[in-house]
Amino acid sequence: MLNRQLSAKIASLTAGSWRGASPISADRFGRRSDREEPSMNKNQNTVQYIQIAAGERLAVIPEAEYLRMIEALEDRLDVEAAREILARIKDGTEEVIPAEFVNRLLDGENTVKLWREFREMTVDDLAEKAGISVNDLSAIENGQPDGSFGTIKKIAAALRISVDDLA
Repeated sequence: MLNRQLSAKIASLTAGSWRGASPISADRFGRRSDREEPSMNKNQNTVQYIQIAAGERLAVIPEAEYLRMIEALEDRLDVEAAREILARIKDGTEEVIPAEFVNRLLDGENTVKLWREFREMTVDDLAEKAGISVNDLSAIENGQPDGSFGTIKKIAAALRISVDDLA
């Protein structure tokens, strides 16, 4: 099922740029006409116009054309989303994490150590920035008891990540 946002996008596309199925346009300039719509030849899809009791005029198109329009709209939305992500990467609000790093996380390596290495910090650098001892940080990186929540919050802040990223 299409949600309302997708339906609204389809409506805006059909009204604005796809003149052949637009319920409000009959000529190439988008002017409404009371004359009967021209039928399309064999190589084109047919469009049927229906006026409902409330006076609204509907365009009925073949299912294959409808599915093509949905796919084109989804592709357009994907492109818009990709552009937004690229803009956030460019302005520094989104971070790109290399696949090698992600694979190491998935393999179960210690998250504190991985993030520290990703940030190109030494154990001493991170311990100092987090305000904890080198021994405590080394213990956490070596899988010994994880430390207090306060310590984990300090480490996350020093690494510029959320506590959830260390879970």
